Amino acid sequence: ETASAPIEVFGGWTELDLVTVQRMEVPELDTMLKAMAVEIGKARADRLLTALKGAVDERKATDKVTISAVDSADSWSDAIVDAQIKFLDTGVPLDGLLVSPDVFKALRKLKDSSGHWLMGTFGTNDNVQGVIDGLSGQLGPIRVTLWNKADDNTMTFWARDAVSIRTNGVVQLQDTNVINLTGQWSLHQLSATCVERPDLLLPVVVGAGA
Repeated sequence: ETASAPIEVFGGWTELDLVTVQRMEVPELDTMLKAMAVEIGKARADRLLTALKGAVDERKATDKVTISAVDSADSWSDAIVDAQIKFLDTGVPLDGLLVSPDVFKALRKLKDSSGHWLMGTFGTNDNVQGVIDGLSGQLGPIRVTLWNKADDNTMTFWARDAVSIRTNGVVQLQDTNVINLTGQWSLHQLSATCVERPDLLLPVVVGAGA
């Protein structure tokens, strides 16, 4: 079987007056180029989000882990064991759990019967709120990472080999117009987002009787 992913072009351009570029005390051109590079990164991240979301939705039809409620510590304990067992057959270690912001907040509030926080984010996790460390935490043996912009109630166990981003470096092109003394600058990057191992995505869904 053969699979492919489209090659996309992310980029932008600007046109500036050459006299302004040469005489401005503020590095206007550098500022423009940095802004375009940031936008390329944001567009690439949005494409990854779309690809991951689609892959996770498709996986729900073939394999998933079911929990009774997001705020059920016992259910999460069982789900972690079930996920680790399922990943034994993939030949790849489980890297963690991706969750939408609403789920991350719910997990951060989980406590055991003694009132201790169950998801540690910093320090000893001994009945202290702690500091959220890079929007990730530790739930038992599982690293939990906030999945920015994911739809509410989205959760999936995953391994990093599930998805790859194939890119070249960001290329800068430029040209000048000697008649009106303007310059044109552009940045672009070729990128392909590949879901190479969808079997390394194990969605978590909430259902009765879990």
